[in-house]
Amino acid sequence: MYERELRAGSIGEMTIRLETRVSIPIGGRIDVVLPDDFDIAIGGNIQCKVGHTDMPFDNFPLIWDPGYDHTIVTDCVWTEHNVVNIHFPDANILREFYGVTNSICTYITLTTTDATAGLNGIEAPQNPGWYDVELNTFDADKLPLGRSFSQVYIDPIDVPAAGFDITMNGVGISENSVTIVTFTPLITIPRTYAYTIDNVSQPTGGIRVTFKALEGWSADLGDGYATGDSVPCQAISGIVGTNSGDIQCTITIGLNLNHAGTNTDVYPTDSYITITNFEEIAANTAVEFHFPKIKNPAQATWIPEIGLGVYETSPAGQVTWLYYTTWKTLSAA
Repeated sequence: MYERELRAGSIGEMTIRLETRVSIPIGGRIDVVLPDDFDIAIGGNIQCKVGHTDMPFDNFPLIWDPGYDHTIVTDCVWTEHNVVNIHFPDANILREFYGVTNSICTYITLTTTDATAGLNGIEAPQNPGWYDVELNTFDADKLPLGRSFSQVYIDPIDVPAAGFDITMNGVGISENSVTIVTFTPLITIPRTYAYTIDNVSQPTGGIRVTFKALEGWSADLGDGYATGDSVPCQAISGIVGTNSGDIQCTITIGLNLNHAGTNTDVYPTDSYITITNFEEIAANTAVEFHFPKIKNPAQATWIPEIGLGVYETSPAGQVTWLYYTTWKTLSAA
């Protein structure tokens, strides 16, 4: 499953691509179990649509019409436990929804009606990334037909960072290259060590560079890194190490997620490098730093994409993301 429209912290239609193993009969039901990070728009009433159409996703007819050949607008209920009960109608439908048949896909779209200020839809989590989703299917007698676990990806929002760019000086498959990151934050990034102002502890900052795993980077970035390892990095301009020392870059390895006892696919999560040990970066400062030892993706058809995030941590340890970039595709320097 992959959510291509809803972005972190936003409200809008949420579309899930579904590959069912069984036919859902008339009077049956699909339950979509979302994490607690999701919610419905304030004052909104949940509305659901089930679609059946050719791939790719871009051809999906976004038509809320129960008489349309490929679409059912159906009753659904949002429960207090973030479970969406999607009921198939008690009447003949134009076609059964088997999921993927050759090049045919089933889609579930969730939104709301009558929300406050007209902001209808599903409210996405504040942070981008992969989120666990559970789907359960039932027949007309409410007997279970199947259960599966998967993940949905929520893209980052557009952010207040001008000139965000990433280049690399080598384009060969699995070739070590220098990855060059440049951006200009439009807000101040706090220093990364504990300090006080007027005897009051202040939040500290940090930068995260995320390497997209799905058809992209190896989890260990091709060089055998493990979680907690220091990754070579170099401050070039606009970012200064604490007490004029070096910035610190630490990797967290993404995992391959699946669920025991199911036949679901394995979904890779993204590895990321956290940059710390730097002084405050003032707004509108042009920042550049390099990673001199990261291998390019191992397949020529894979796309090397990187995201940039800036966060602050309160004295109590609460992490707040100041912003994320959208994914940036690397280009050759």
